[in-house]
Amino acid sequence: MVELVETSGSRQARLPDAESLEPFETEEELGDLLLAVVGSARARGFDAERALRGAIRRQFASPS
Repeated sequence: MVELVETSGSRQARLPDAESLEPFETEEELGDLLLAVVGSARARGFDAERALRGAIRRQFASPS
């Protein structure tokens, strides 16, 4: 599902193509997928934790 690759001396997870993405069936597979998403975000200069917190705030914000 998720492939770990060595780049510049660090290990990063590579996300599968959207067409080949299958639902996870275990917590271990979910963890691998989450690790891949966070690694991809970090490689692009994003703060994954801040992005998740913002999404949670938007999702649960009370309607104005």
